[in-house]
Amino acid sequence: DLEQAVADLEERSRRAVQTKILVCRGRLQQLETRLAALQPVHHVRQMLQQTVQMRLRLREAAGKYTALLSQRVSAAAEKLYSVGPRQVLERGYAIALKDGKPVTELNGVRDDMELLFRDGSAWVHVLSRKEGDPFDTEERHI
Repeated sequence: DLEQAVADLEERSRRAVQTKILVCRGRLQQLETRLAALQPVHHVRQMLQQTVQMRLRLREAAGKYTALLSQRVSAAAEKLYSVGPRQVLERGYAIALKDGKPVTELNGVRDDMELLFRDGSAWVHVLSRKEGDPFDTEERHI
């Protein structure tokens, strides 16, 4: 019985030591993992990875913003073109010039002037002037 009791104690001791070794190994692995996470190299790698991701996001955002601005510039250019002098002439209007500058008021109308049309120009001599709103239907004689 004594031999059996000693054998049982040896077996229990062996299992207890193995269990303790396994627990200690697990704890050691946890500590190694925590230590690795605390090392500056690990932080630098994380920050480098974040920097790469942020750089990619910034490029993507800049590309989208550039495309948006390009669309806006194109739309503004199209609007500007639609109200430009050539388009005014295409709509049937003429542009009066005196000394190469547009005449926008009746005071600028004197002597000879140049009229620009869609398909050319003409020199005209001013015979008379009439003041008033040209779009007032009572005064219009067209």
